[in-house]
Amino acid sequence: MLNQRYERNLPLISVKQQRALAGVIVAIVGLGGLGGYVAELCARIGIGSLIIIDGDVFTGSNLNRQRFSTEYNLDKSKAEETKRALHEINSETKITAHTVYLKDDTNIIYVQDADIVIDCLDNITGRFLIEKFCISLKIPLIHGSLSDWDCQYGFFFSERSLMKKIYSHGTATKFEQKANLPGVPPIVAAMQVNLLTLYLTESEKLKVNNLYRFNILSQELVSLDLN
Repeated sequence: MLNQRYERNLPLISVKQQRALAGVIVAIVGLGGLGGYVAELCARIGIGSLIIIDGDVFTGSNLNRQRFSTEYNLDKSKAEETKRALHEINSETKITAHTVYLKDDTNIIYVQDADIVIDCLDNITGRFLIEKFCISLKIPLIHGSLSDWDCQYGFFFSERSLMKKIYSHGTATKFEQKANLPGVPPIVAAMQVNLLTLYLTESEKLKVNNLYRFNILSQELVSLDLN
């Protein structure tokens, strides 16, 4: 079975690229609606090392949409439960779990070994902080957020803040709302991991510093250049 694990990845990515994925360290910040699905997809595609970060525990309100939330792990650490589940999916992926909230500049230590960070948070303050970390460390950031029927995601590699452009004119409040149906987070998570794959395979199709906004009801996709 293990020899067959990645055969369906080929030839969409080459054997050389598949091997390269095994040498990458990806940090995932936030393990709620987005983060659980992102972590699962990273393990399935063959990312070699994951740093997963979340200080929260699973609660009953998570059961409708969070990938690793079950009736049996309520009140247990999201980071530790996600690590356990990921090990069952891909035992070859090294997983480091941090049961912490990123709150200040000293917390850069939790992502300093990463090659790239994936933003799966649900608050604007945290997003500004991890963007600051990525700028300081000179590593890319893959953003993702959702609210109601609205989704947004993008690949950022900039020396200046792009979050300030995104979260303005009332957008911040909108994307901090908590209403989410179970079919929405997997869409954003899949697109975040697709952007990760494009970056790690050096695809010319990757648009850097570009934000995508998608409304599920209207099926309208808008692409915004943030350069």
